[in-house]
Amino acid sequence: AGGAASMEVVVRYKRSWSIQEALDQHAALCRQKDILTKIGANRVRVRRTQLQFAKMEVEDVLERVRNVSQDVVSDASRTQGLAAEVRRLTQDLVLATRLRRADEALVKQQLSICETEIEQSKQEMTLMKQAIDDKSLAVATDEPVPPPALVPFEERTLFYCTNCKVGGHGQRFCEYLLKRPEWRIYPYQKWFEDEKHNEYHCPLGKRLVDFADESHFSRIAMYLKGRVWLEDKTKMLEIVPDLMPETFVIKDRQWVDGKVPSDANRPALPWFVKESDRNWGTSVHVVSRASQCMDLAQPGAVYVVQQHIRDPLLMEDGRKCHIKFYVLLMCNEDAKTWRGDTYRDGSF
Repeated sequence: AGGAASMEVVVRYKRSWSIQEALDQHAALCRQKDILTKIGANRVRVRRTQLQFAKMEVEDVLERVRNVSQDVVSDASRTQGLAAEVRRLTQDLVLATRLRRADEALVKQQLSICETEIEQSKQEMTLMKQAIDDKSLAVATDEPVPPPALVPFEERTLFYCTNCKVGGHGQRFCEYLLKRPEWRIYPYQKWFEDEKHNEYHCPLGKRLVDFADESHFSRIAMYLKGRVWLEDKTKMLEIVPDLMPETFVIKDRQWVDGKVPSDANRPALPWFVKESDRNWGTSVHVVSRASQCMDLAQPGAVYVVQQHIRDPLLMEDGRKCHIKFYVLLMCNEDAKTWRGDTYRDGSF
């Protein structure tokens, strides 16, 4: 309706990772329902008022028809005008009836959606309470070997994961685990804050959960020890320098080992400046000359600098590409040797 306040349900339930997030979301959902209830009541009240006026106007014109004088009856134009007025007011009454019913249905539907969102929030808070009341989780310690589980693995029916907001794939792994019926969220809390005011989180009560992206509080390791050799781009240069294109390294805004790329005697190809520990195409910058690379470097960061190679591998339509090759590394029971499996159908 023109000028009527919207009944759109804007706030929707989404998974919370801490008790405070769950409480804030529940309060927002309840507040939304209260607002929409008032808006809905006003809309329905307006529609009912419009319907009452439409009925009164129809009753009034019908009363005039019943008491019409002989002079009006004998005048064709006045009779037609009265008939047109009856037809118009009757149509207005039908429209007012439809609008009232439509708005009553809309209000009922939207408030039902609000109730569904609130119920999901209630269920989430109930599950969080059950999680923090579970006595099977031990408190994490600073020992290199985590404490034994308070309840044997085979006797447990529920397992817990915590998204500590570290970044990377942690939340994605939690989302996958929560698709399994036996997995639940264990809420996080503030752990500490560093000198740059970055906030770090851990499972509530510093519990040792089954999976957390903060490895100190996780029984399942998200990262391999020594993973830096697989992730850091400068390590590739150390392992297989003969397979790498000419590479330069910037550390804390200084060229490493005094190796400085020159603009002289270089092909007219762009230069890439890549932060050494970033993935997914993030923190990749392109400049036209080697002398421009240092301007992109930030204090304290490490960058790999390379010039674009000639004739790179391209798709048939001329676009650049890369090959994803998946490897599964599994530690054997002796905790010393590893088994590696490769997935033959990589992506291109």
